[in-house]
Amino acid sequence: MAAVAAGKAAGAAHGHGEGRGGGGGFLGPRVPAEVEAMARGVQEVGHETFRRLLRVTVNALEGKDCKESVKLIAESTSLSEEQLAFLISGMYTLLREALRLPLSTFKQEVFKEDLKELRIPEDFITDFSSIVFGNRVALVSTRSGHFACHLTVFDTYRFILFSLFSGLLGYVVTCI
Repeated sequence: MAAVAAGKAAGAAHGHGEGRGGGGGFLGPRVPAEVEAMARGVQEVGHETFRRLLRVTVNALEGKDCKESVKLIAESTSLSEEQLAFLISGMYTLLREALRLPLSTFKQEVFKEDLKELRIPEDFITDFSSIVFGNRVALVSTRSGHFACHLTVFDTYRFILFSLFSGLLGYVVTCI
């Protein structure tokens, strides 16, 4: 009993307790606004589109250029530029925060429960979980906190919007 209490106290000290109700969960005491916006918006997205957005997000975390991928998603879906930006920014923040935590104390059940509290669909929780807890060799450096892509949330949002607008502007100009 004392060992369980000590484990929960250690987890809470690292910012990953029993969900937001029990000490903040892995995202801390206050869920970032972009993660909340993503959680609301992701409910309207099909599974295939979600997976494409998730691939773009992982590529961004790995430091890869994802402008073309974002442009292709924008052209092939009915999502607005703003919706895409909120979704990708929220996914980026969620994964970045989860990948910073040591796997020795951060448990998959806690992660899944926190995502359920955000009302993220079960299929999407499974996909997020496979990235955070799966064997992603390319993200090993990310786990240690050395991100290849050093963008703040605002910079990420601005980058995505710039990518979308410049891509759409180029498309409009070629159509005229």
